[in-house]
Amino acid sequence: MTVCSFAHKWNVPNRSWWADLLPYVDTLNVMGYSETAAYAADWRSYSELKKAAGPFAQKLLIGMPSHQGEWQNTSLQSNLDWVLKDADVGLAFWDAQLKNSAWRKKETWDKIKKIRNK
Repeated sequence: MTVCSFAHKWNVPNRSWWADLLPYVDTLNVMGYSETAAYAADWRSYSELKKAAGPFAQKLLIGMPSHQGEWQNTSLQSNLDWVLKDADVGLAFWDAQLKNSAWRKKETWDKIKKIRNK
């Protein structure tokens, strides 16, 4: 079972629910999108999302915005690199229209394939 969750305190389910959800779900799609990024400050960083998941970090799918090629001052490639290098987390993205051209590059999909196969 996959559950989608807000990355912070907005709406529900949100991060405050993770301790209750994570023991029971297969994956948690973290809907931070352009509000979270690999090297963002404070709660917005992927490492903080992972930290909040505690021992269940391997269940996280980090949500990324497919309509943007850069967010929180971090490029799509750098965000993908962070997920690729982290042994625990996976990737999710919203809106398969891939409006930003960075999402339609071979380099992007080569990295996504590596993330999928790690």
